[in-house]
Amino acid sequence: MPLSVNTGASGPGQLSGWLQVIAIVLLLPVGGILGALTGFVPMSPIFSVLLPLAAATYFLRRDGRRWRQLAFGRTLSGSQHLGFAALALVVVYAGVIALSIVLGLLGLPGADYSLLQQLIQGELAMYLWFLLPVSWGSAAIGEELLARGFLQYRLESMTGAAAAVVLQATIFGLAHAYQGLSGILLTFLVGLVFGTVYLK
Repeated sequence: MPLSVNTGASGPGQLSGWLQVIAIVLLLPVGGILGALTGFVPMSPIFSVLLPLAAATYFLRRDGRRWRQLAFGRTLSGSQHLGFAALALVVVYAGVIALSIVLGLLGLPGADYSLLQQLIQGELAMYLWFLLPVSWGSAAIGEELLARGFLQYRLESMTGAAAAVVLQATIFGLAHAYQGLSGILLTFLVGLVFGTVYLK
C-alpha cells in the first residue's frame, strides 16, 4: 500500500528524487558541523536535523505536498494509533535485546554512548538540553519526519515500498555511526521496525 497521498501534484522524476535523497543525507553532517560551530554542543544534533528538515520541506512544497499528507494520510482511530505504537515498541525492545545478545556473543562491543555520558554527567542543564530539545525535539520528532516521513516516502516512489523501508533504515543506522558498529546495527533495526509499522 503506497505511503503517498494523491494530491494531484506530480512528484519528482527518478534523477531529481535521488538527488533529493542524497541532499538530505549530505545535509545531516553539514548541519551537525554548523551546529558545532556555535560552540554549544546541543546545537550540533539539533542543526543536523533542522537543516535537512528545511530542505525536505522545500522539496515537498515544490511538489505541491505538505508534511501532514505524509504523517496523517490515513484516518485512524485513537485505539488504532495506540495499537500500532504499542506493537512498534514491543517489537523494537524485543529486537534490540535479541540483537544485543547476538552482538555480544559475536564479541562486538555494545553501542558507544560515552560521548553523551561525558557531556551530561553531573551537568543538570546539559542533561535537560539533551533530554528535551535534542531527544524529544530533533530525535523523536525530527528524525521520524526525515526517515519514516520524507525519505521513506521519496524512496518508495522510486524503489517500491519494501526497498524504501530498508533504505531509510540503512540511512538512519549510518547516521548513528558515532555509536560504533553495534549502534549502527541497533538503530538500523529500530528504523526497520518503525518503517514497517508506518508502512502497514
